[in-house]
Amino acid sequence: YNAAALSNPWENMAVRASSSWGKGAYRVSYQGLFDWYGLDSAGVRTETFAAALGQGWIRPTMHQFSADVRLRGGTAQGRRGPKINDLGLEENFYSDYYAPLDQVAWAAPWSINAGYSMRRSAVGTTYQTTHSVRVDGTFDATQNWKIRFASGYDLAKMDFTFTS
Repeated sequence: YNAAALSNPWENMAVRASSSWGKGAYRVSYQGLFDWYGLDSAGVRTETFAAALGQGWIRPTMHQFSADVRLRGGTAQGRRGPKINDLGLEENFYSDYYAPLDQVAWAAPWSINAGYSMRRSAVGTTYQTTHSVRVDGTFDATQNWKIRFASGYDLAKMDFTFTS
């Protein structure tokens, strides 16, 4: 409630619900936005409550459902850090550059996330629905190097979203 508002003092009501299982590997979520006020015949928000106009107790303005899966692997526990000498300086891992290298334990953490999203938004008296899929991930090659990527695809527009 916005007591300082001259008109439409009741703010939209947001509803969120989510659940995950499999140690966070799977997740489903819902978000909804509902308006207390109704629309006139032109689709313009009025100062009259939606219930008084016969548009339901509250008027839905947005629904979003998403389902996600996350895969992870690797561990940072096996990764060696630099040796620190008595002076507090990093020592070189390999004092003899010409000696054969031992097998290095590879323990680079990584994750891949994929998801689907369906969003339905009210535009005046009609609804617009958007379906999209996305994928993103990370790869920690070393303690100081991290590679990230992200991309998505809008199923309705048949076009890729921002990719990085």
